[in-house]
Amino acid sequence: MAEGSALAVPDPELAEYFIERIERYAQPKPRNRDRLSASQAHRCLRAVVLEAQGAKLPPVGIKGLLAFASGHAYHDLIQSAFQGDEFAIETEHKTKFVIGHSDLWIKRQSLMIDIKSMNVEDWCEFAASGKVKPEHVSQCTWYGAQEKCEFGAIVGVNKNGKIPAALKRKYTVSSDVIAAVRFRIDPTLAAEYEEKGRLALEHLDNDTIPPFEELPECRFCPVAAACAKAYRRESKEASRV
Repeated sequence: MAEGSALAVPDPELAEYFIERIERYAQPKPRNRDRLSASQAHRCLRAVVLEAQGAKLPPVGIKGLLAFASGHAYHDLIQSAFQGDEFAIETEHKTKFVIGHSDLWIKRQSLMIDIKSMNVEDWCEFAASGKVKPEHVSQCTWYGAQEKCEFGAIVGVNKNGKIPAALKRKYTVSSDVIAAVRFRIDPTLAAEYEEKGRLALEHLDNDTIPPFEELPECRFCPVAAACAKAYRRESKEASRV
């Protein structure tokens, strides 16, 4: 054992200091409120409006912040491999009601790409069966429709970088790290985003909130507390009528 190595001891206080600093100073920036963000357009209209009206969001914890950071790193790595006039990365797309930035546009192939990092089990199912979250398809479709692309594709990255033996027995995949699912761009999906953006801005202009609708995703919604508070107020006002 090298001399001095006995001085190397775990320091949980220092680790906690780093966690506290990251959680305090690395929170996501507020989203654009002039238009509906394409990456958030899958959320219910009430949640979109409440957040745009300034509903207080719970802070993102260290695990979520690290996941965001690793996701950005995967995006940067993939995008760095697609330089030149035949490609476009981080293109801003903006309409009257919606705004967003696409990850990668392969112009010659009329193909819009959206990059998603996934946990290993979700990634294996994605790679083996082509199962894609509908909101991922809709988001990529909206980007593709802005550039009149014929196709869209989700490129999924396995965050684990390897597949456990149990999952290898369950799924047959051609790669351990990157998979892709291609689909045809459907302009009607993009039109749904535009309509949701129009309705959201209408509520913001009129300082109103869409009616409450209980959905499965309510329990994961970042504005759940503000939504519940508004619902209690709405119920009280309705009972007085």
